[in-house]
Amino acid sequence: MAEAIGLVGLVASVLQLVDTVVKAHHYIKNFHDAPNDQQRLFLEVQSLEPLVRELYKRITNTEAAGLINDILEFTEPLNQMKGTMEWLSKKLAPEDIAKSIRNVERNQERYYESDQRDKILDWYSPLNFFLRQADIFNTWQPGTGGWLLADGLFNQWKSGSGRILWCRGIPGAGKSVLASIIVENLRAEAEGQNTGVAHWGPTVNLMLTSRPHIKIDDDISNSIIETLEIRATEDDIRRHIAAQIQKSSRLSRHVRNSPGLREEIETIIVRRSDGMFLLAKFHIDSLTTKHTVKAVRDTLANMPDDLSRTYDEIMERINRQSEDDRNLARYTLCWISNVKRPLRPAELREALAVESGTTALDPDNLLDIDTILSVCAGLVVVDQGDDLVRFIHYTTQDYLEEIQADAFPRFTIATLISFHTPS
Repeated sequence: MAEAIGLVGLVASVLQLVDTVVKAHHYIKNFHDAPNDQQRLFLEVQSLEPLVRELYKRITNTEAAGLINDILEFTEPLNQMKGTMEWLSKKLAPEDIAKSIRNVERNQERYYESDQRDKILDWYSPLNFFLRQADIFNTWQPGTGGWLLADGLFNQWKSGSGRILWCRGIPGAGKSVLASIIVENLRAEAEGQNTGVAHWGPTVNLMLTSRPHIKIDDDISNSIIETLEIRATEDDIRRHIAAQIQKSSRLSRHVRNSPGLREEIETIIVRRSDGMFLLAKFHIDSLTTKHTVKAVRDTLANMPDDLSRTYDEIMERINRQSEDDRNLARYTLCWISNVKRPLRPAELREALAVESGTTALDPDNLLDIDTILSVCAGLVVVDQGDDLVRFIHYTTQDYLEEIQADAFPRFTIATLISFHTPS
């Protein structure tokens, strides 16, 4: 009886070793080109598996108990086979192969996770954060935004752990630029340290920006969220105005020739902007085009104090241009407001070069990008980091969608595309 039990154990061991060799064969076959003689060996080992399984089945069958004595004579060949299988399994599945197999599996998992992550990020936003951050930060006027970095709530958030700071502000208040200032500030302070900006750690300090109408449950906001109101300060607006006056040769000349005009410009724009940095930018931009001091003062006297009326005034300026400039601006705004993804300057130039009734692009009809930007009265910019054409602010898109039915019908682009497509 003991001999029978020993035989069962021997066959079971051989079967397990055969399984090991077969599994090693599958891994090696999948990831390496084995020589022909190795392939033949693997096939022979595979052919042994059903035979050994059948032998194991028969000797464990109670009805075959009488055959045990006949099978015992194969004990020595089975022991030899076991030794061969042990050697082969070690040869084919050493630790380095097992490790390489685990590495392959791990790399496949990482690739899958990375691919899924990229798809999620692309779905959430196609923007490259680092390029976008650089572009936004480049619009920062040095000296502005210092009030936020010195704010008590901000410094409590920065020095604490697990804090949430909710920065609320009206459209155009400068939330994006202020956020870029904070990122640069944190990055500068963390330089050389094992610290990430805008990445998860065990305990993360989170800063959110939103419009004022966004609401969070009172029980949550009162317990864990500190609220900071964002608005352009008078000092920041004055700094911006001073920088723009200095950049404009025409406006600089008006200010030099008319004492008190600078203070008049700053006072009126600060009052009309009402904490909205974007509005202040539009207002000072409108003054840089004026030919006389009188024209500057007339513009100041009729300066709108809300964003919608300011956009209306900008559209009036566009429509007062020559017919060619006006049409170019309209087509440019139409393309940018309707495309499914941001256009590169070269793509926009080609789109605007399409002519009615043609089936090929004439390279002599391509416009210079600076010409395109100039007719759009500051509503269109090119991000230098990612080389994409965008509106100056997301509220520009909102405004154009409101007036699109009258000013920018969608069939305009459809008509251009039909002209561009050969029949």
